Amino acid sequence: MKMRLATFALALAARLAHLLLLDEPLLFAHQHIYFWSGLRIAEAARPLDYVLRSDEWIGWGRGWTLAPLYQLFLGGAFLLDGSRLLPVQLLQCLMGALTAMLVGDLGRRISPRFGAWAGVVYAVYWPSVSFASQTMTENLHTTLLVASLATLARTADRPRPATFAAGGFLLGLSALARAVSTAFVPLAILWTLLVHGWRRGAKGAVALGIAAACAILPWTARNVFYRGDPLLIESVGMYNLWNDNAFVDEGRMARQEQKMFNPRTSPSQRRALAVQYAREGIANNLGSFGEKVWNNLRYLVRPDSLFGVLIGLLPPPSPWDVLSIPFGDALLLAGIPSFLVFAFCGARSPARFLTLFWFSYYLFLLVVVFHVETRYRSALMPFFFAGAAAGLEPLADAAQRRRLLVRGVFALGCAIVLLTLRPYALPAWHASRSAAAAARARSFVEKGDTATATRTIEEASVGELNPARPWLTHAAFLARTGRSAQAIEAFRRVEEVAAGHMLGPMLLTRLWLDVGNAEQAELASEEARRISFVHDAWIVLENAWRGLPPPKTDSLRLGWDDYGAVRGFLKPFRDFRWTLHRAELRLDPPWPERDLELTLEMGSPEPSPFERPQVRVRTCGGPARVFELTRGIRPYVWQASCPAGSPVHVELLSPTFNKSGEHDDQGVRVDRFSVRPARR
Repeated sequence: MKMRLATFALALAARLAHLLLLDEPLLFAHQHIYFWSGLRIAEAARPLDYVLRSDEWIGWGRGWTLAPLYQLFLGGAFLLDGSRLLPVQLLQCLMGALTAMLVGDLGRRISPRFGAWAGVVYAVYWPSVSFASQTMTENLHTTLLVASLATLARTADRPRPATFAAGGFLLGLSALARAVSTAFVPLAILWTLLVHGWRRGAKGAVALGIAAACAILPWTARNVFYRGDPLLIESVGMYNLWNDNAFVDEGRMARQEQKMFNPRTSPSQRRALAVQYAREGIANNLGSFGEKVWNNLRYLVRPDSLFGVLIGLLPPPSPWDVLSIPFGDALLLAGIPSFLVFAFCGARSPARFLTLFWFSYYLFLLVVVFHVETRYRSALMPFFFAGAAAGLEPLADAAQRRRLLVRGVFALGCAIVLLTLRPYALPAWHASRSAAAAARARSFVEKGDTATATRTIEEASVGELNPARPWLTHAAFLARTGRSAQAIEAFRRVEEVAAGHMLGPMLLTRLWLDVGNAEQAELASEEARRISFVHDAWIVLENAWRGLPPPKTDSLRLGWDDYGAVRGFLKPFRDFRWTLHRAELRLDPPWPERDLELTLEMGSPEPSPFERPQVRVRTCGGPARVFELTRGIRPYVWQASCPAGSPVHVELLSPTFNKSGEHDDQGVRVDRFSVRPARR
């Protein structure tokens, strides 16, 4: 019991720390799709009628539908708590902690000696920690799935029909969260019969099947009687089947889609066509199909964070991102050898059979039938860690360890890890070489020898797998130290070897302004604005905040020349941005006085529901001032003192609102920020 509580506490602490310390908003389209679906339910005049009669809240793409349970979970939470996101995230932290505890329980059933450590590892596994802050259906699905299989594993000791029914009902609910669990229901029934015998296991199998049906079929009835479509759960699986296996060019795919969405084609016929096109695609393109399977398998074990740092052309990682390497990539790779030992050499038990049954089933769907994304690992990793912990059992036993099969399988696992890491050895060496060259270039710049600094970076970029890396590091250093003209030239070299790099336009906007070229600054700002809509504005601003110094200016026009000067804001419009709950602004006035008069032009126009929100403003760590805003945008003026030699730093805390179609936790609108010496 102490171990279970310790696992729960560790997992909860890790998730709360990520949620509250990182303070990251919802990012990218998928999170907002689910988020807005829940809000649409809460905003409906008659939520139950809306859920029963409309597919808008589960719609995806062109005419496809998603599994409904996570959207219903969000909608119910928003109805109960006024559409606030934080309570949902806190609840998901609890769910993640419960999942970690259940992973430990499942691990103990497979390996009493080491299995509990599976829960500890899952408690700190970075993707599962970060998921709790996100509105992704995996949060609900993973908890329900692990609870289901952990419950079914208990039937090995107590084969009571009620326990089978509980496991089956949880499995049915997990299918309503992600339909991928649906086809495992008959496999779970088969597992019951194989483990408990066809006579003794019959009652359990019937109880499991009926309970799973009780979870799933009410939704099927809704589809039949209210939507007129005999659909078990969702249709997007058919889209994925077609999209992942059509193997045709864009023109042919467009023609196939046009035929599927012919007005005379019913939803059932559309799904049948999707299956037909996928079957034809595989039959006619076996080589492409085999390549897809191989690429999926490689992607499944790819260390994504390491890939982003060493190979992907991404901005420098934040300290939080760096944690994902030891607590994400390293845990995944370290578990491969012992998991293979568990799979091929582990002691037989019902729990081991069930774990491998699910693992094999889901692995087949990901690698062979559909496609792999990092988030899709969520339904594998709890069972992977349980198996990896159990695999330590034969490795820790001297007699077992001497078995040829155990040694061979363990060696195979180690070889897979080495082959997986092999592509990163050379990039890692190049990255260290670039870092050393950048350090030498900095010392030359500080001595005033810019020609030698440039030559050092040129030499480092020759033969570099990512030739933009040394130039990008050098350009960011020049920008931070106020050498704007030289930084622009360095960014020109970045564009020569890696056109369209994410960091370039947002840094260049400020640099062109520093050298007085407003026309080029406008072009860079337009490109930075485009990138903000593609890569998410919060990420763009975070990278600009780290990559640029506070601008030497006395005024900012938000949404245009604010890169490196603001964080905690949303996407840029031409003359304004909306804040999140906590937002920051900074600048370095071009005069020494630090007794200042500061002006923020801000307001609370539509779509904000707040007519007179109160915003707390803190300047340079001093006492907070409270301003009551209006619907109109108007200036708010105050005086404050900042330490000499430090930038002017302003923090805004504002009430937030959530509406479908809008960003989560949106605060107030800010148009301009300016400072001037205080009047004496």
